[in-house]
Amino acid sequence: MPVAEYLSTEAYFHYLVANFGVRGYDFDDRAAVVARPDVDITLRYCALLAPRPGDRFLEVGCGLGRVLKELNAAYGIRPYGIDLTPKIIEAAKARVASITTDLRVSPAEAIDHPSSFFDEVLCWGVFDLTQQEQSLKEMARVTKRGGRILLTGKSDRYFDDDSEARIAEEKSREKGIPNHYTDHAAMIGLASDLGLQPTTQLFFARRGDFMKDQAFRQRPDRFYEWLVLFEKAADIDPASAPDTKIGDEYSTTYRRLAADRR
Repeated sequence: MPVAEYLSTEAYFHYLVANFGVRGYDFDDRAAVVARPDVDITLRYCALLAPRPGDRFLEVGCGLGRVLKELNAAYGIRPYGIDLTPKIIEAAKARVASITTDLRVSPAEAIDHPSSFFDEVLCWGVFDLTQQEQSLKEMARVTKRGGRILLTGKSDRYFDDDSEARIAEEKSREKGIPNHYTDHAAMIGLASDLGLQPTTQLFFARRGDFMKDQAFRQRPDRFYEWLVLFEKAADIDPASAPDTKIGDEYSTTYRRLAADRR
């Protein structure tokens, strides 16, 4: 199932509202969903971006606008958001129109904003759903020199015995969720070619460790999820970067385990 088709389903929209709704619209301040550990972890890591009042802040895959609303309240940023489907953007406008008038239907692979426009760019839990080579180029393009990008994703080399990771990969494919798994070393190489320098890198060994906030700072041989904070050190035309492949719809772990079963 193509990305746009999956994200346009009613099932996905209801999942988004139930799990990533906006404080004060979908839930009140006392709702358990607002105080879940994943919310706290997301907002705490967003502090790595060091947003300042008035900064232009783009969230790639903004969903209903939950994170943008929280960051605007905490830092006074100027929020911008893009997402892939009109229904989600219209729903976001209904929820966070008081803090931003710039929510657009736009793919991560062709961001509908000028070059060197944003101080900070956030792509949290969405990079997996994109064509990663092009979306990384686009995030680099729209970020100002000296600006920062916070990115999360899944590794293509997780532990063979991480059954939860393997089952999640199988189930996402069965549901038509277009996950992509990242060759982390190749991604860092492409980022360097785009003028991006990693200033913080975290690695989460097994599925579930991210939500437990259990991270390593040195890259291990095998891990399931990763987080990288980039700073844009130079303005480089993305078209001049090499055609480096960094993402694939199957992890190398899954391919190897499937081959062993044959």
